[in-house]
Amino acid sequence: MDAQGKIVWQLSNADLPSPLLRDPCGAQRLANGNTVITSYGAGGAGDVKMLEVTPDKKVVWTFKSGKNGGVHEFHIIDGDGDKGQK
Repeated sequence: MDAQGKIVWQLSNADLPSPLLRDPCGAQRLANGNTVITSYGAGGAGDVKMLEVTPDKKVVWTFKSGKNGGVHEFHIIDGDGDKGQK
Protein backbone atom coordinates (compact mmCIF):
# COMPACT_ATOMS: atom_id res chain seq x y z
CA MET A 1 0.00 0.00 0.00
CA ASP A 2 1.11 3.54 -0.55
CA ALA A 3 0.96 6.39 1.97
CA GLN A 4 -2.66 7.10 0.97
CA GLY A 5 -3.74 3.50 1.64
CA LYS A 6 -4.04 2.54 -2.05
CA ILE A 7 -3.02 -1.00 -2.97
CA VAL A 8 -0.07 -0.75 -5.34
CA TRP A 9 0.95 -4.43 -5.43
CA GLN A 10 -0.58 -7.66 -4.19
CA LEU A 11 -0.09 -11.38 -4.71
CA SER A 12 -2.48 -14.31 -4.44
CA ASN A 13 -2.34 -18.00 -5.34
CA ALA A 14 -4.15 -17.11 -8.58
CA ASP A 15 -0.97 -15.23 -9.62
CA LEU A 16 1.31 -18.24 -9.03
CA PRO A 17 1.86 -21.45 -11.03
CA SER A 18 0.46 -23.46 -8.09
CA PRO A 19 -1.09 -22.55 -4.71
CA LEU A 20 2.13 -21.84 -2.79
CA LEU A 21 0.66 -19.42 -0.24
CA ARG A 22 -0.88 -20.93 2.89
CA ASP A 23 -1.70 -18.36 5.53
CA PRO A 24 1.06 -15.94 4.44
CA CYS A 25 2.08 -13.90 7.45
CA GLY A 26 5.52 -12.47 6.82
CA ALA A 27 6.92 -10.54 3.88
CA GLN A 28 10.01 -8.49 3.18
CA ARG A 29 10.63 -6.31 0.13
CA LEU A 30 14.23 -6.69 -1.03
CA ALA A 31 16.47 -3.97 -2.41
CA ASN A 32 16.11 -5.50 -5.90
CA GLY A 33 12.31 -5.06 -5.77
CA ASN A 34 11.55 -8.75 -5.19
CA THR A 35 9.50 -9.89 -2.20
CA VAL A 36 10.11 -12.85 0.13
CA ILE A 37 6.96 -14.28 1.72
CA THR A 38 6.48 -16.92 4.43
CA SER A 39 3.57 -19.33 4.79
CA TYR A 40 2.74 -20.09 8.39
CA GLY A 41 -0.03 -22.49 7.38
CA ALA A 42 2.38 -24.63 5.36
CA GLY A 43 2.50 -27.32 8.02
CA GLY A 44 3.46 -30.40 6.04
CA ALA A 45 7.06 -31.51 5.59
CA GLY A 46 6.78 -31.12 1.80
CA ASP A 47 5.01 -27.75 1.82
CA VAL A 48 6.65 -24.58 0.52
CA LYS A 49 7.43 -22.49 3.61
CA MET A 50 9.04 -19.45 1.93
CA LEU A 51 9.24 -18.08 -1.58
CA GLU A 52 10.68 -15.11 -3.42
CA VAL A 53 8.73 -13.43 -6.21
CA THR A 54 9.59 -10.66 -8.65
CA PRO A 55 7.47 -7.51 -9.02
CA ASP A 56 5.84 -9.16 -12.06
CA LYS A 57 4.96 -12.18 -9.84
CA LYS A 58 7.47 -14.73 -11.16
CA VAL A 59 8.74 -17.23 -8.57
CA VAL A 60 12.52 -16.92 -8.07
CA TRP A 61 12.93 -19.70 -5.49
CA THR A 62 11.00 -21.70 -2.91
CA PHE A 63 12.09 -23.22 0.40
CA LYS A 64 10.87 -26.48 1.94
CA SER A 65 12.40 -27.50 5.25
CA GLY A 66 11.45 -31.16 5.24
CA LYS A 67 9.95 -30.66 8.70
CA ASN A 68 6.41 -30.03 9.86
CA GLY A 69 5.35 -26.51 10.78
CA GLY A 70 5.34 -23.28 8.84
CA VAL A 71 7.58 -20.23 9.02
CA HIS A 72 6.13 -17.34 10.98
CA GLU A 73 8.75 -14.62 10.70
CA PHE A 74 12.19 -14.03 9.24
CA HIS A 75 14.75 -11.31 8.45
CA ILE A 76 16.97 -11.30 5.40
CA ILE A 77 20.23 -9.56 6.14
CA ASP A 78 22.49 -8.41 3.32
CA GLY A 79 26.30 -8.54 3.33
CA ASP A 80 26.54 -5.13 5.00
CA GLY A 81 24.42 -6.20 7.98
CA ASP A 82 21.40 -4.24 6.78
CA LYS A 83 18.01 -5.93 6.57
CA GLY A 84 18.13 -5.89 2.78
CA GLN A 85 16.47 -2.49 2.47
CA LYS A 86 18.20 0.63 1.25
